[in-house]
Amino acid sequence: MFMFAFIAAAFLLIGWRFWNLQIAHGSYYHGLAESDELREIPLSAPRGKIVVANGVTIATSRPQWTLYDLSSTGTLPLSEIHRLARYLNESSASLQHTIQSALAADPDYDPIVLDGDVTAAQMTLIDENLYRLPHIKIQAIAERSYPYGSIMGNVIGYLGQQSATIEVGMVWFGGRI
Repeated sequence: MFMFAFIAAAFLLIGWRFWNLQIAHGSYYHGLAESDELREIPLSAPRGKIVVANGVTIATSRPQWTLYDLSSTGTLPLSEIHRLARYLNESSASLQHTIQSALAADPDYDPIVLDGDVTAAQMTLIDENLYRLPHIKIQAIAERSYPYGSIMGNVIGYLGQQSATIEVGMVWFGGRI
C-alpha cells in the first residue's frame, strides 16, 4: 500500500509540474523559444607565413578586428550607438546610416558589419566596455599582409583553397612506399 501511494504521489507531482510548465506558464516559454535565433558569423581560416629560402617573409597574416551588430531588431539602442560612436571616433549619424544601409541591402538575420577594420586601441576600448554594449560582437580574423606590396601576390600565385585539414596520401609502388 505504501508503494502504491508513493508511485501515485510521484505521478501527481510530475503531472502538476507538467501542467505548471505547459498550461500555466506556456506562453512565457513559447515567447522565449520564439526569441531564440541562430546567426551566421563568418570565420576565416588563419593562414601561416610564406618564407623564401633565405628566411625573408613575403606574406604573413595580421590580426584584424571586425565589429558586428547582433541586435535582433536590426537597430541598436540609441545609448549604444552614441557610446560606440564615441569609442570609434565617428558620428552617431554615420553609424545609424551604416546600419540602415546594411538593413536595406540585406534585411535577413545576418549580423551587420559596423566596422571592418577596428584599430587595436579601439578594439581594446570596446572590449573593456562590452558589458555596456550587449548587442555588439568583436570578431578577430587573420588578414593577409604582403610586406613587399601586391607584387608578391603575382610572384607567389594562387596556392589553392585553404582548408582546416591536410590530407596525406601514400601510393604503393611495387612494394615500396
